[in-house]
Amino acid sequence: RIDVLLFGDDGAKKDNMVLIEVKQWTDVKATENDGNFVETYVGQRSRVVPHPAQQTKGYAEYLKNFIKEFSGEHPINLFSCSYCHNYTKKADEGLFAGKYEDLLKEYPVYGKTDLTELAGKIKALLSMGHGFEVFNRFMQSAVEPSKKLLENTAKIISNEPVFSLINEQIVAKNLIW
Repeated sequence: RIDVLLFGDDGAKKDNMVLIEVKQWTDVKATENDGNFVETYVGQRSRVVPHPAQQTKGYAEYLKNFIKEFSGEHPINLFSCSYCHNYTKKADEGLFAGKYEDLLKEYPVYGKTDLTELAGKIKALLSMGHGFEVFNRFMQSAVEPSKKLLENTAKIISNEPVFSLINEQIVAKNLIW
């Protein structure tokens, strides 16, 4: 489930939606596993779970594949990120290990010392208000497969990998393969 959705206008007549995944994690280890996984303490024990940026990527791609307002002539811009409010950023460790570098460029993770940076990003995207109007566009949007989704379906039929799995789907895939 998505934790936070915020809506608004950036002042350049661009409608924006901000998706934020919130984590309480304090200690995270990068894993050796293929894919974007981390090891952290959740559910009263240490577990291997998807990296928060992988989670937000999955949510973003799911929304873009089915919500018509994310495509077309004047699409809603979707910015997706994670906020780990108890996590201290350590260069090249944990959530910021080198193996996650490409993922973090597109789906940033903010730690407890990054609140000002996150607030600045949200302000830049939503500062002109109009959140209710953008929210209504999103909620009233047609839900249908996007052209890109249909193209990806054709690729799947041809055995080409194209989808990003989310949460437990990633763990299940790795257990099966």
